[in-house]
Amino acid sequence: YAMGYSEFCLLKPYNSFHPMPSSLFQIVDVAVGKYHSLLLDTNYRVYSMGSNENGQLGIEHHTKSTSTPQLINFDDEVEIVKISAGCNHSIILGKNGYAYSTGSNNYGQLGIRKYPRDLKNIYEFTQVKFLSISNNTKLGDISAG
Repeated sequence: YAMGYSEFCLLKPYNSFHPMPSSLFQIVDVAVGKYHSLLLDTNYRVYSMGSNENGQLGIEHHTKSTSTPQLINFDDEVEIVKISAGCNHSIILGKNGYAYSTGSNNYGQLGIRKYPRDLKNIYEFTQVKFLSISNNTKLGDISAG
C-alpha cells in the first residue's frame, strides 16, 4: 500500500491508502524524492512513479508523470541493489558496482559530464563516470541529497 500527495499522479486521492499493482514482486526498498518514488524488488528491478518533469523517473521524455509504477529497462541487464532519490533526480547502484543517474542536472548532481552544459535534464539512467578515479572503481553505496 502507498499514500501521498497526488498533484503529480502519485496517488488519488491522497488521503487514503491504495494497493499497488499485484504484478510487482516483493518490494524490498523505497526511495522518495520531492514528487517521485523509486521501488526496488527482490529480483533487482527498479520501478519509478510520480513526476517526470526533469527526467527523474528514467523513462520516456514525453511522459510528464505516471501514477503506475514503471519498470526501468536496462540494455545491459544490470541488477540493481540500491536506490536513492533526490529532489528532482534519481541514482541507482548496480550489483556490478557502477552508479547510474537520471533527472535534473542543474548543479551537476548527476555526475554526468558527457552532455553539453546547457542540457539540464537527463531522461534515462546513464552510468556515472568519475574523472578523478579509475573507471574500474566499484562503489559500495550511493546517496542523492
